[in-house]
Amino acid sequence: MKKLSARRRHPLAAVVVLLLALAATGGLYAAFAPAGTAQADETAQSLAIEEGKKLYSVGCASCHGTGG
Repeated sequence: MKKLSARRRHPLAAVVVLLLALAATGGLYAAFAPAGTAQADETAQSLAIEEGKKLYSVGCASCHGTGG
């Protein structure tokens, strides 16, 4: 008969530890991530829309009209 170690681990112990570590890392990242990205994205989107309007008026409006 085999002798079993007194400190034998459950087969899923490593998976549980890994999932806990990932959850802790994600929580810390969410807590310390910069919060101002939504405003920056909105500003960048507004600038892209304006650039698109200028480009359309120069290269597309002559054939497609000013209304699209």
